Amino acid sequence: MLLPIPGQANPIYRERVYCYELYHQLRVVTGDTFGYSLGGQVDKAVHPILSKADLGKTKPDLLVHKSGGMDDNLIVMEVKPVNAKPRDIRNDFQK
Repeated sequence: MLLPIPGQANPIYRERVYCYELYHQLRVVTGDTFGYSLGGQVDKAVHPILSKADLGKTKPDLLVHKSGGMDDNLIVMEVKPVNAKPRDIRNDFQK
């Protein structure tokens, strides 16, 4: 989402604002009976499995999963603005 910045001529893309709206829209569409939980910026720093795999510092923008296990995760989403640098996108794919 492009947001105007006071004192700046051009608006800038703000990934977090977009993610909040996407989270809201997904909650509206999936409702309460979807069967998966939707989390935003889920912190896995103390996760016993992911921290050992050096993934504990990763924080996906959105995570659709069933809490409490590792066998029934649906999707991990990372959002990037249209003007993201290729190296930033590659870095997210590696994570």
